[in-house]
Amino acid sequence: MYDGQLLDELPGSDIPDYIRTMKHLRGLPVDIVHGGHEPSFGRDRMIELIDAYLDWRHL
Repeated sequence: MYDGQLLDELPGSDIPDYIRTMKHLRGLPVDIVHGGHEPSFGRDRMIELIDAYLDWRHL
């Protein structure tokens, strides 16, 4: 999870796993996310990113 484009179509990627992970992360009671890329961000931004990803995947 990071505040940038999720590259989920690279060789070896598993989109259903990404979807399950995003749904799981959405339910976690976090205050701040320290991603592997880009600056840290808060829960509200995490929810925005997850919802945008799931919307993009039409879920």
